[in-house]
Amino acid sequence: MKFIFVIVINFLLVFPSALNAKTNCSKNILCIETIKMKNEVNFYAINKKLYKVSFRINVTKQNMESDIIFPATFVLNGYERRFLFSLKFGREKWNYNYHYDWERGDMGAEHEEDYIYRLPYLIGSKFRISQSCNGEFTHFGKSQYAIDFKMPVNTPICAAREGIVVDIKEDSDIGGNSKKYKDHANYILIEHSDGTIGEYYHLKHNGVMVQSGQSVQKGDLIGYSGNTGYTRGSHLHFVIRSTNDGKNCISYPAQFATNKGLVKCPKKDTYHTAD
Repeated sequence: MKFIFVIVINFLLVFPSALNAKTNCSKNILCIETIKMKNEVNFYAINKKLYKVSFRINVTKQNMESDIIFPATFVLNGYERRFLFSLKFGREKWNYNYHYDWERGDMGAEHEEDYIYRLPYLIGSKFRISQSCNGEFTHFGKSQYAIDFKMPVNTPICAAREGIVVDIKEDSDIGGNSKKYKDHANYILIEHSDGTIGEYYHLKHNGVMVQSGQSVQKGDLIGYSGNTGYTRGSHLHFVIRSTNDGKNCISYPAQFATNKGLVKCPKKDTYHTAD
């Protein structure tokens, strides 16, 4: 998920004005707020979600000064509003423009490679891997290490790792094998102690059993599988992701506990039983 937002602003000092605040948001998640003061423009960032957001902002300017070097990167905590920097100006004509990229997650996150995840369904249940790591359909790039578990609609989904629920969606009741359905997948996002986020996608309509801000333990029931969003059939899409630079999204391979031992990147068309 990559977003680029471009703003161009030009003020002349000969037009006096009171405080002038402008807010520009990307996907109603990360907002940049600029406030014009007497001799400076102050920049603030606002995170409208519970999960952390990392972003990179670049500014070009004429007859303005700043005490930071661009591009600059920042990490915002959930629902945080933070002052970023000021651009100072004098009596000469001045102007600036900026753009920013952002990604969900903490770019300082370091995935715990030795952590043992549980398969995201009930103990004793067994399901087929319909797409694994580096899958040719959709598991490449930012979803390189995602796993798809083929399962009927209404299968209980369990937390693969403990954490805090940071976002949910369950209002969609449509899906299909077309990218036009991409934004219609129901999901649960759980932030882990290492800063990564576990993502559970394609849940059924009204199939989420947790709330944002709720703590969950490994193995807790969190929802029910479905067939919403961009999908070729009912399944659970599970992936662990973060960002390394506030611009690009990356995923991580998980090792799962099964009744036959640990498995990392289980092969397509193999079956695995939760232990």
